[in-house]
Order: sequence, then C-alpha cells, then structure tokens
Amino acid sequence: MAVRRFRQSELKCFKQCPRQWWLQYLRGLQKKQVEGAPVSKASVGTLYHKALEIYYLEGEAAALEEVGSGRLWKTADPEQDKALNLVQRMVEGYIDWLKETGADAQWEVLAVERQLEVPWPTLMHGDEVILTGRIDMEIRDAWGGHKIVDTKSVMNFDQADLLYLNDQGRTYAWMMRELGEPVSGFVHNQARRVMRTKTATPQFYNRVEVNYNDELLDNH
Repeated sequence: MAVRRFRQSELKCFKQCPRQWWLQYLRGLQKKQVEGAPVSKASVGTLYHKALEIYYLEGEAAALEEVGSGRLWKTADPEQDKALNLVQRMVEGYIDWLKETGADAQWEVLAVERQLEVPWPTLMHGDEVILTGRIDMEIRDAWGGHKIVDTKSVMNFDQADLLYLNDQGRTYAWMMRELGEPVSGFVHNQARRVMRTKTATPQFYNRVEVNYNDELLDNH
C-alpha cells in the first residue's frame, strides 16, 4: 500500500476547486513566472512571515538586521525594491506595536514553524493518506491556554465571523487534537500591507482568537 502526503494547502485547494487541484497537484501545472513582473502579494507575505520567524527564534536584532540587509530577498536591491522596503517597515512596525501594547507579554513560545503529520482516517484509492502542515507558532498563555498562532499579511483585517470559517484554523486544530495535543484557540496574527505614513489610517496590526469545539472539529 502506497502512502500519499497531502499538505493542508492542497486539501484547501481540493475543497475550493477540485479541477484546480487536479491541474496543479496531479498534472503538475503551475502559474508561469514572468521575469520582471511586479512582486506579488504572496511574495510580500512570504518575506514578512520569514522575518517574524527569525524574530521569534533569534530575537529583535536578528530580524531587523535580516530585513535591513536585504538577505531575505537575495535577488532584490534593498535601496530600490519597494516591496522589500514595505516588508522592512511592516516588521519594524510590528515590533513597535508589541512594545506599545505588550501583546506578547503573556505568551510563552513553545515552538516556531512546527511540522505536523497526521494519518487521514480513510484510504484514497487504496492508499494511505498522511495530512501534513506547518504551524507558524505554538504558544501557552498566562492562563495555561495552549494555542496556535498564524501570521498573515492582509490589505484589510478580516472580520471575526469570517475567520471562524477559516479552513486552515480548523484543520490545524483538528490535527493537534488527533496528535493528543488539543489547543484552546487559534490566533490570527494579522498585519496590513501598507506603509505607516502620516496619511495612512491605523490600525495596522490586529489579533483575533477563534475557538473550535469538538463537535465542529468532528464534522470538519
């Protein structure tokens, strides 16, 4: 019996559009990369995500040094590339926001970029299925709550009721429960993709916690 590994993002793609899943994951078709094309929102999000990974693993100085040097984006010139400059300002602003609000003061970081693997309860065409995923951060709060933190860069903050329907949050909560490590919350750690200029309208950073009960996870 063969073993097939499904990433959480692949499962999400299948739920949203089975044809896209078939083309992308089975046929192996990918979007064509155009040389010289504008930097995508996904690229900005990836760089911001990587910078926060460094921040929580190595500290403020290391994160600021990385985004300031341009090494996070090896092909970019930090003096000219607007996208990299935006990421740098976003990271600097996030660290300032943490200092101003004490948002992390009650957190104990348990893990950063933790890889998860959970057997799927049913077979696919006779093959065993392993669901995989990588959580941005795992924390324990001052009241003992075990939580997942997911970092996202967005143009505008998502409403709490929409975040409750977020497939990634429910999937990771289900996976942690299957591993015998149930979480009490899934925290959406959001940053807006905007420059903090005098004309920009705050708020720039936001956290929303979503909780999932066993009944919801059983029917996920």
